[in-house]
Amino acid sequence: MLGLALLLGFPALACAHDGHIATAQLRKTSEGWRYEFMAPQHALEEGLESWRRGQGAPAGASEGAAFREAMVAFLKESLSLTVTPAPGAPARVRLGAGRFKLGSHQSYFDFAVEGMPREPQEVTLRIATLAQRPGQTVLLRLIDGDRTERFVLTEENDFAMTDRAFFSP
Repeated sequence: MLGLALLLGFPALACAHDGHIATAQLRKTSEGWRYEFMAPQHALEEGLESWRRGQGAPAGASEGAAFREAMVAFLKESLSLTVTPAPGAPARVRLGAGRFKLGSHQSYFDFAVEGMPREPQEVTLRIATLAQRPGQTVLLRLIDGDRTERFVLTEENDFAMTDRAFFSP
């Protein structure tokens, strides 16, 4: 009986997590807007090395303070976030201070979003963090209290989205 349970349960466990799926959230909190990104560390390390090559930088260590600093710089640079206030000209907001936890299964990053207008009207976001990986998908959610909007970012949409409806009253 135990053997049958293990045999039937193992495929479900093996398929529970896909290394080509990352999740991101742009979330409004009581302190302001936050950007959260979660992905397998091995995928992030691949993205970091591709980014380093693109900058003509040598490969770096996969641990230690220099690695963590490079990972944060890579994540910040690979996000393009433009917000149009109501009314106003588009402003490029940036990621500020944050925290992260590197893990072999899932790594988690959480950054403050600086420069977010008080009344955003439209957001354009591109997450190129893992764009070099074939078959990559980023599941994105915009969250403001009970309101949530979901997007699927892939190579087909250049890992980008523009949304106006979420911010409409």
